Amino acid sequence: MFRGRQVLAVVGPHWPDPPAGRASVVAAAGRLGLHEIGPGWAYAVGGLRVTVIGPYEPLHGTNSDPNNNSLVLRAEIKGETVLLPGDAETEEQDELLRYLGAGALRADVLKVAHGNVRSAPMTGKVRAGIYTRISDDRLGEALGVARQERDDRELAARLGWDVARVFTDNDVSASSGRRRPAYEAMIEAIKAGEIDAVVVWDVDRLTRRPAELEVFIDLAERHGLQLASVGGDIDLATPQGRLTARIKGSVARHEAEQLARRIRAKVGELASTGAIANGGPRPFGFHRVYSGEGPRRKILRDELDPLEAPIVREAARRVLAGDSMGSVIRWLRDSDVRTSTGRTWSQQALRIMLRSGRIAGLREHQGRVVGPAVWPGIITAEEHQQLRAVLDAKTRAPGSRVRMHYLTGFVYCSDCADKGVKMRPCPQAGKLKYKCSTDVGGCNGRVIVLDDLRELIDAYMVARLNDPETLRELAEREAADDGRAGELVDEIEAAERRLKLLKPALEDGDEDELPEVLATVRALRKRIKAARVELGEVTSRPDITTLDLPEMAKRWADLDLDKKQHLLALFVDRIVIGPARRGLARFDPDRVDVIPARRGANGDDDRDTV
Repeated sequence: MFRGRQVLAVVGPHWPDPPAGRASVVAAAGRLGLHEIGPGWAYAVGGLRVTVIGPYEPLHGTNSDPNNNSLVLRAEIKGETVLLPGDAETEEQDELLRYLGAGALRADVLKVAHGNVRSAPMTGKVRAGIYTRISDDRLGEALGVARQERDDRELAARLGWDVARVFTDNDVSASSGRRRPAYEAMIEAIKAGEIDAVVVWDVDRLTRRPAELEVFIDLAERHGLQLASVGGDIDLATPQGRLTARIKGSVARHEAEQLARRIRAKVGELASTGAIANGGPRPFGFHRVYSGEGPRRKILRDELDPLEAPIVREAARRVLAGDSMGSVIRWLRDSDVRTSTGRTWSQQALRIMLRSGRIAGLREHQGRVVGPAVWPGIITAEEHQQLRAVLDAKTRAPGSRVRMHYLTGFVYCSDCADKGVKMRPCPQAGKLKYKCSTDVGGCNGRVIVLDDLRELIDAYMVARLNDPETLRELAEREAADDGRAGELVDEIEAAERRLKLLKPALEDGDEDELPEVLATVRALRKRIKAARVELGEVTSRPDITTLDLPEMAKRWADLDLDKKQHLLALFVDRIVIGPARRGLARFDPDRVDVIPARRGANGDDDRDTV
């Protein structure tokens, strides 16, 4: 073989058998030696390029190990390809098909092995993957994809292809951009060389998005993938075939856009009549009645859920009464109430539900109420408007701070109050204190321990709320035109006066008279409680009027942060902190001036020093 030729190098596979044959090659190579090479090695000379593609890995125990470990080469010259299989027999041929796929072994010219080799031609069957998809399977019966698979299998059989795998995306759109798990699995199978061809019912089953089709075409070119369609074969290896695929893909995209336009028009029509839009999870507070089975079943109507609707109503009441969203979330979690999808409530989910027109029996479209709905409301339309106003007002601006102490925002330094500079809580000497900080334009010269101030204002608020005159002020402020509010306040004041008169009798009275006194006290307290409940309904301030006076301190301590802030704002405009007295190490309440939220009848400030 070497006689009369200039030989620069001798190469061979990583295989020692047969020893005599290898020894003769080494001897002929002489000083050049024998260089072992494997898959990926390439050599170019002139316009010829030779690449080693096999054996992919050493084969042992085959019909002929020396033959089945011979080099398989792919030669390229002037745009044509030649496959040189060497002495590879059936075992090595099948191994190359398994690792590389039929596309990588396809060539314009095949040089067959010499006649003494016991081999079969490299005609391993094409391993096909069937892909089926349908966008809408409302009943979940998968009949559409089953019909596609039947036709695809018939086509694969006519082509002589083996169906290696079936990939099915049922009830999944190809134009929405949503993930298609089976399609993604098929792409990975192509990349891994597990399938050599794809069979589809039509190109629009594969994709309706031109950009996604281009990715598939590129993948087919790189892996030598074949594509067969029941609607007509498409050869992605040729420019004409790729053009046909692109035209079909563009037509499918146009059809998808037209369908989306018709769906939007239909949704708008349904919204204008207040009808239910098919789709989406069951709304909390409603029991949904369906027709059919499966995730895409038809919605017939929504009815009030006897367990969830009262929860929606109570959550709305709490927010309208001044409770924070956080406190309502805690109430829902403590009550082990979950969303309609079984998740824990979040502030976002609660806000969306309470702002929605749905719970008021109103139909919304694109975030706007368009009219009454066909389902019943849980709350009234007026309550819906109030909820939206309250929730929109509670939305914090980006970067704003969350209050952790109910006094924050009310505390001012006496030297900087006119400038509107508020004292802020900050740690100092191991304690949390309110400080007139230079960071916000303060003087940095005023400090007071936060816990000491809070205890003082707690006592002040309990005293104010214990005073029946507070209820009179409230009635005048919130329901000045309602005579019943004044009557209720008079009833409460009269009952409170009688309780004070009975107090000595409880402490020092005659034992014979004590049962009668106790009965009178219980009746008075019951009357006061009933009057307060009614006053709360009249004045729309149940947060104040329903507090039970004998347990006011405990009730105040149990109120959440937002409720305390709400009550404080009703009675207090600001809390002004004066300078500390020299030499006084303890807390000095004389430094604190409470400025009421309203002016007195004579026009002077009703300043309280506590």
